[in-house]
Amino acid sequence: QRQRQRQRMTSSNGWPSPPRRCFSSSIAPVASSIDAAVTDAGNAAGGGSTDGGNDGGDTLGRALRGQLDAMRAAGTYKRERVIVSPQGAEIRVATTSDGGGQGRLQLQVLNFCANNYLGLSNHPRLVAAAKRALDTHGHGLSSVRFICGTQDAHLALEAKLARFHKLDAAILYPSCFDANTGIFEAILTAEDAVISDELNHASIIDGVRLCKAKRLRYAHADMGDLERRLVEAKDARVRLIATDGVFSMDGTVAGAST
Repeated sequence: QRQRQRQRMTSSNGWPSPPRRCFSSSIAPVASSIDAAVTDAGNAAGGGSTDGGNDGGDTLGRALRGQLDAMRAAGTYKRERVIVSPQGAEIRVATTSDGGGQGRLQLQVLNFCANNYLGLSNHPRLVAAAKRALDTHGHGLSSVRFICGTQDAHLALEAKLARFHKLDAAILYPSCFDANTGIFEAILTAEDAVISDELNHASIIDGVRLCKAKRLRYAHADMGDLERRLVEAKDARVRLIATDGVFSMDGTVAGAST
């Protein structure tokens, strides 16, 4: 089953195509909003008709409606789950997805799909610190970091993180996905090579695609195959090995010590 999935994920040039599960999780949650926007756009462009009979040349609307229909047929069209409580091991969700849940039936459920591994999302100390920061620093940065969006709190946290990990410096990203898509393009050039585990997370795959370095893959956690790829890239200025630490889909751990 896993081998068939790998074959489906591999494009004609041998590099993985975007995993279907990642498309489903990252794009599908906004599909319901797109659906409404497509309908509005079709009405505006086609004189009020969106039934395909007289769409007024609304090419984009037709294309997007076709994509949404295909997502529904494939079972990848998802509606957002509306949470009406703080994050935690147990959360309350509304039974409908078209509002804030007020006045609707709410269900108490166990939450197995969040990244709140340490239970910090609603920790009382963090909530209190966030309230204090609103009084001293306001709400929102109004800019990206390198223009006028860096505050002293960022630098203090980065310094603490660097000391904790015994590193020279640290930089904050809003998410791990952003970090992985940002790192490779920034540090690698066409003179370099990046060697990636074949089961790496989609964010690593996307990050590698954005850089100009030569791209090679090695069989999952196979140190012998990794060595062969290192030899293949021996003339590169830099050979960078990219791997997950823990592969969440399979539960395996990278053999970094090996």
